[in-house]
Amino acid sequence: SELRLACQREGIETVAYMHARFNEYHVGLAQPRFDRYLAWSDFFCEALYKLNPEYKKSRVTVCGYPKVIPLNKAKRDTQPPLRVMWLGESNIDSTELDPYVEALAGMEHVTVTYRGKPGYEGDIPYQLPADAKWSTDKTPDFFESLRVNGIEVVVGTHSTALMECWLVGVPALMIRCSYDYAWGLVESGAIEGCVDAREFPGQILKLADMGEEKLKERRKKLWGDQPEWNLDRLRQWLDPKIQA
Repeated sequence: SELRLACQREGIETVAYMHARFNEYHVGLAQPRFDRYLAWSDFFCEALYKLNPEYKKSRVTVCGYPKVIPLNKAKRDTQPPLRVMWLGESNIDSTELDPYVEALAGMEHVTVTYRGKPGYEGDIPYQLPADAKWSTDKTPDFFESLRVNGIEVVVGTHSTALMECWLVGVPALMIRCSYDYAWGLVESGAIEGCVDAREFPGQILKLADMGEEKLKERRKKLWGDQPEWNLDRLRQWLDPKIQA
């Protein structure tokens, strides 16, 4: 913020790009506003305007998702077992999630793929029943991991991957914990949320049964009609000759 204030005083234009989902906790994004901002989708443009209505005076451009979206989208296997991916995180109290782990481990005909946060991969940090069908995943690419494991539902607490999976037709469920960093996505209706471990299995089954049309509607809400990276828009956004 201090740097942007100095730039504002000296008449130097400031630019920024979206590198992950943001919310009210990103205090440095609010004041003063950047002159130009690159957002992933219209959904986040609206979130930016809500965070600071002054951004409507900025040059905000939608660029799309900044990675390659696989053409061979994840194929959800409708035959048992139900394949769930659990996203591990490094900055939460994992004991808060024990009731959800227990509820998931107690589901019949379900296998779970545990995918740790990049840089913090390791063993599953939960006490599991001896007959729990959990395994760890170290596939480098998230989309490839969804594909090779046949994942049908992704669960986690706040990872950006809970948004990204919708790009390839896999629904997500966010678990509420004391680290509610991304819960605004649930409050906005962008993705589903769970606040009670007793309801966890039912919500997973409901998402696994989500039809193609509803999947497309949710993807559109988060990512728009054309979520692919738009190089032409990026070039126009970078061109200092083009004014808002």
